[in-house]
Amino acid sequence: DVPIVTDRAPMAYTLTKRPAYKFAHATFPHMVVASIAERGSPVVVVNDFHSHGPILKPVIERHPELFRELHRIGGHVIYQFEADALTDQATPPEGFVMP
Repeated sequence: DVPIVTDRAPMAYTLTKRPAYKFAHATFPHMVVASIAERGSPVVVVNDFHSHGPILKPVIERHPELFRELHRIGGHVIYQFEADALTDQATPPEGFVMP
């Protein structure tokens, strides 16, 4: 079973019975990307709820090479996370410390 990254991890697990994880709710896009990469999940679900739209949607817009849309239902989108496309711009600089 492929793990899922979403802000609604308990709901995702209940519906799919697959491992589900939350991403980091961080201000810095590279921290969100690092959180998703650390989970090892190729699937990212973006719900059309206000709780994480301001965080995840800008990250996807800034790094479209990392997210390939697989399916859309209204404002809910399932993406494939392309970890192989990670670049230095999408990862934290060495020595970065959260302010």
